[in-house]
Amino acid sequence: MAETGTWQLLAAHGWGSDHRCWDGFAPACAERRWDLGRFDRGYGRFPATSPTWDGPGRRAVVVNSLGLHLVPAAVLAAADAVVLLASFARFVPPGDAGRPLRQALQAMDTRLAAGDVGGLFHEFRERVAAPQPVEHLPAGVEDGPVPAGGVDRLRRDLGLLDRCDSLPEGFPTAAPVLLVEGADDAIVHPASRDDLRQRLPQARVMSLAGVGHGLLLPGLSDRVLGWLDGLEATP
Repeated sequence: MAETGTWQLLAAHGWGSDHRCWDGFAPACAERRWDLGRFDRGYGRFPATSPTWDGPGRRAVVVNSLGLHLVPAAVLAAADAVVLLASFARFVPPGDAGRPLRQALQAMDTRLAAGDVGGLFHEFRERVAAPQPVEHLPAGVEDGPVPAGGVDRLRRDLGLLDRCDSLPEGFPTAAPVLLVEGADDAIVHPASRDDLRQRLPQARVMSLAGVGHGLLLPGLSDRVLGWLDGLEATP
């Protein structure tokens, strides 16, 4: 039997990031004595890691952006709650609305193939952080060497961004869901944000004014974990 008030979190970062994006959540989890397991895709200088559920407590998957589509189906299916930060089911909207975004993904892939990792991430991180300064973003793969295998993963996951068009296999549709959106998100198309809301009509939506894809908002971790705290009163 899970301990009342105790959660185990498994957290997955998005494209071009690594496990350090959850450093801001670590103190709030430690204060509650909640376990925080972090996936790492292995894009840069850190090895790939894929934690699994272990020990007592209710289970929450917390994902950023593409991270939703990178969590193993068995892990996702066993979650008691899901937090989606600046995420999506379909990244590229259908029809004409998605054409510029699909072209942008292809251009990014071309730059990666040509070895322009530094230049690409300089521009990409500016868009992720906007309208806040890029210096407020946690470090990602840009701050160290990106091996050939990491470039291959980045390119494969660009393809996944192009292809994903639904909630991933194993998504626990009966579980409580929190959607956290940046109202000024320059990465996830507004149509994709609307699409996710429609697929998850039961979800609680937290829309943050003046905040972009990076969700650079002080106290965000306490707001997210506070939502999990509140679920304890739900039968």
